[in-house]
Amino acid sequence: MADSEVSAAAKINMKHGFMKSIIKNQIDRDNYDREMKQKGQKQVDKVSPSNLNKSVKSEKTRKPAMPVYSPPCRANKDEKAILFKLEYEDENGDVHETVVHEDDDARIVARKFGVGCKIPENLLHALYVRVADEIDKRRQTK
Repeated sequence: MADSEVSAAAKINMKHGFMKSIIKNQIDRDNYDREMKQKGQKQVDKVSPSNLNKSVKSEKTRKPAMPVYSPPCRANKDEKAILFKLEYEDENGDVHETVVHEDDDARIVARKFGVGCKIPENLLHALYVRVADEIDKRRQTK
């Protein structure tokens, strides 16, 4: 008798209110799933070429996405080989800089840079000599 009482106690009582609510929820969920499948079937049946065109048109009227930045091509063959960067800090603390390329003439570079930085005339020749030495030194290492 003790074994029969234990086995009876171990079973789930399907007549309990909690179990009845679980069963009711399962039935409601199954009914809802059936309704949704039927609505999906009806919507697929209703799709016609004219309806399809309307949905495509509504997609086209959306705001276009922002264009993606694409940098310019760096393989430009017109670019000259860069030898060095010339920097000068004037009396006010302003830094002036220019890039010296392989085919640049030292006299022209010194003149343009000196005039732009307001370097006195007596120092322009020294700048020319220094730029010419640097260009020659870097051309030899290439």
